[in-house]
Amino acid sequence: MLTFLEIQRKVDQICEKIGLEKKRVWPAVQNDGAPYVLIHENKYWYISEERGEVFFEKTTKDFEELLYWIMDNFISSYSFEFELKNRTRGQDSRRLAFSKQIELFGLISDQWKVKKENEIKKVLETAPFRDV
Repeated sequence: MLTFLEIQRKVDQICEKIGLEKKRVWPAVQNDGAPYVLIHENKYWYISEERGEVFFEKTTKDFEELLYWIMDNFISSYSFEFELKNRTRGQDSRRLAFSKQIELFGLISDQWKVKKENEIKKVLETAPFRDV
C-alpha cells in the first residue's frame, strides 16, 4: 500500500500532466461532502460524507482504481466549470462537460479514457442529451 503522501504526489503529477491546478487529497473527513482517502485494513477507502451522512463509500486494494476515483472527482468538477464558462445556448450542458472529461482522461491513459467513455454511455442510456 502506498502512503498518503505518495498518493498526493501521484495526484499532483497527473494534475500537472493534464493541466489542472494541483488539488488537495484529504486524509480525513471534512464534513462538507469533499471526498477523502483512508488507508485501513490493507485497503484504500474513498469516502464522501457531510455531518455524519455518508454519500458514498468505495473500497479497493488496487491503487490505480483509487487514483481513477480521485481524478474522476477532480476532472468532473473541472469539466462542469469549463462548460459553464463556455456554455452554448440551447445545448445540453453535459455535451461539453463529457467531451472535456474524455479529453482529459485521454491525456492520462487510453484505458482510463475508454473507461470514462463507457461510464458516459451508460449515463446517456438512461438520461440522453436534451438539447433545446
